[in-house]
Amino acid sequence: MYRAVVAGLEAHLGTHVAASVLTRGYTPGLLTAMPLMLPGCHLAVEELEREGIWLIAADRVRGAALLVPSAVLAQVVARGAGPASALTGWFGRR
Repeated sequence: MYRAVVAGLEAHLGTHVAASVLTRGYTPGLLTAMPLMLPGCHLAVEELEREGIWLIAADRVRGAALLVPSAVLAQVVARGAGPASALTGWFGRR
């Protein structure tokens, strides 16, 4: 599971950059993703490699299967905890 989470976090970093490129502006997480999470991911990968464990495609698939639903759930919860107007975007009405 650790390998899947590390692989999933590597991919998740790219989503912060991609979202900012697509929206042509700042998106939440962009400022922390690169200077904080990227080095942490690299250290975790290096730790695995020192132990002779290499991330493979299956780790990335498992990571995506674990982290994508978690990210979607976090968005739903965060939007649900905000003002009622924030719910309109997700549910179409109040």
